[in-house]
Amino acid sequence: MCSPNYGDCDGNTTNGCESFTASDVRNCGACGAACAARPNSVASCTVGRCGYVCLSGYGDCDGNPANGCERVLGTDAAHCGRCDNACPTGPNAQVTCSSGTCTFACTPGFSNCDGVNATGCEAVTSTDNNNCGGCGVRCAPANATGACVASACSLVACSAGFGNCDGSTSNGCETNLQTNLSNCGTCGTICPGAGTAGTMVTCTAGVCGSACVTGYSDCDANAANGCEANLAADARNCGACGNACPSGQSCVARACTLAAPGSLIRGRYGFGAATGTNGRVYVFGGYNGAYLNSLEEYDPATNVWTNRATMPNGPWAVAAAPLADGRILSISGSCRELHLRGQRVQPGDQHLGGGRAGALRALLRGGGGAPTEGSTCSADATAWGWRPRPRRTTRRPTPGRRCARPRRRAWGPSRSPRRTGGSTSSADRPAPAAPRRPAPWRSTTRWPTPGRLVR
Repeated sequence: MCSPNYGDCDGNTTNGCESFTASDVRNCGACGAACAARPNSVASCTVGRCGYVCLSGYGDCDGNPANGCERVLGTDAAHCGRCDNACPTGPNAQVTCSSGTCTFACTPGFSNCDGVNATGCEAVTSTDNNNCGGCGVRCAPANATGACVASACSLVACSAGFGNCDGSTSNGCETNLQTNLSNCGTCGTICPGAGTAGTMVTCTAGVCGSACVTGYSDCDANAANGCEANLAADARNCGACGNACPSGQSCVARACTLAAPGSLIRGRYGFGAATGTNGRVYVFGGYNGAYLNSLEEYDPATNVWTNRATMPNGPWAVAAAPLADGRILSISGSCRELHLRGQRVQPGDQHLGGGRAGALRALLRGGGGAPTEGSTCSADATAWGWRPRPRRTTRRPTPGRRCARPRRRAWGPSRSPRRTGGSTSSADRPAPAAPRRPAPWRSTTRWPTPGRLVR
C-alpha cells in the first residue's frame, strides 16, 4: 500500500510507489490522470489538481481554460502588456501595441501636441498657426499677419507702417517704413543725400526730409549730393554759396585768405613753373635724387596739388612761360648729360587752350630749325649749357668760349693757403678756417637772351 500522494502507476513492485501524484502532470491526483495541454501554455499539477501556465508574452484573458492563453500581450491593443490593458484611442490616430507598450501613429497632417493619448492627434499641423508643420512651431511673423498653409507659414499682410523689403518671410515685415532712410514710405525709396557729409537726412512718417549741418550748404541745389559745400573751407563758396575767393586765396574759417599753399606731391629744385590761363599753377621737371619728368597742377581754389600727365623728358634748371594759346614754354634747361634749347609743353587735359585731351606733348627745337616732336632728350653741336655740380657755384659762360673748370686753391699741410715769396711767422699766418657745413646746391646760372645762339 502506497503512502498518501504516491502511487504505483507503472505496476512494477520493484520500484514501489514511484509516482508523486500531487504534482505529476501524467498522474495528477491518481495514476493515469494526465493533465490536458492547452494553447500557448504549459500544463501543471498542483496538489493533485491539473492547471496550466501561460508562455511568456501570452495571456488567458477570457478565463476559458479550453482555449488556453489566447491573447498575445505584446501586440494586442486591447490587452497591451497584460490582460484588459486596452490602449486609449483618439481622433486622427492609429493606436498600436508594440512590445507590450501602447503607441500612437498620427494621420499625416495631424500630431499629438498635448501629449494626451486620450485626445489622440488633436493638432492639425497643416493649418494650425500654433503648430505649423510641427508641434510648437508658431506662424506669427513680426509686424505682420501670418497663415499656416500646407504646413508652411506664409505672410498674409504687413502691419501698417512696415514692409517686407528683404523678401524673407522668416523675419516678417522687418522694415519700419516710417523712419528707414533706405526704405522711406515704400520699400526701395532712398532719401536723397543719405550718407553724404554735411547733410542730416531724415525719414519722418514715411516722408524724406533733409537739413544741412552747421557750416555746410546745398549750393548746387542738387538733392542727390546733399549739402556738398563746406562754407568754412570751400574757396568757391566761402562763407556763403557763390562767394568765390580770388585766385591764389584759400577759404579758412569762412573767410578768404592768402593761406600758405599746399605742399608739392614731390619736392624738387631746378623746376619750371607757370600759371595757366585757367588760373592754375603748373610745376614740371626739376631734380630730386633723379631727373623728374612729372607735372603737378595746383588749384588755388582748393589748395590741392594733383599729378597730371608726365613729360617725355625730365628737364632740370629750366625756366617757363605761358603762351597765348594756353601752352607752356619751357626755356632751355638740362636733361642728364645733354642740354635743351627749348621745348613747349602742352597739358592738353587741363583746358589750357586747344590741347589734345589726356596727352602731354613736348616739342624739342634743335639747331634753329623747325619744331620737331620727339620723346627723347637731344642736343646738337650748337647746344650750350653746363652739367650741374651740387654744392658748387658755376660762372656764367662767356659767349663763344667753353666753360672752364673753376680752379681750386692749394692748401699746405697746415691747411692754410700757400703764398709765393717771402716768409710768414706763426703770428702772421692766418688761423685755419673752421670746417663749413656744405650748403644746399643752388643754381646761379643766368640764361642767354632767347633766340640768340650761344656756342
